[in-house]
Amino acid sequence: MVNDVLIAIKEAERRAEELISKSSDDSEKITEDANKKAEEIITSSKEEANKKAMELLKKSKEKGEKEAETITKEGRIKAENIKKDTQKNLNKAAEIILSSILGE
Repeated sequence: MVNDVLIAIKEAERRAEELISKSSDDSEKITEDANKKAEEIITSSKEEANKKAMELLKKSKEKGEKEAETITKEGRIKAENIKKDTQKNLNKAAEIILSSILGE
């Protein structure tokens, strides 16, 4: 009877050690899985942030190019108008000079 009790105690201790070992293994696996998942989330977040940053950069560049094109067109128009005005004034000046020389 005492021997049966000791055997039962030893068996209970063995099962407790197995449970402790399994719990420890499970805990390590859960921790490893959580760390792996966290790394995946971080990597995914970085990739998404980089993608959005590149899209924003592309849109900003396109907007800047359109604005530069508009400003360039406006500048060309103004330069052409100045050239036309200068040509008109040059013709008037030439007529005044010729009149002055010819005494008219």
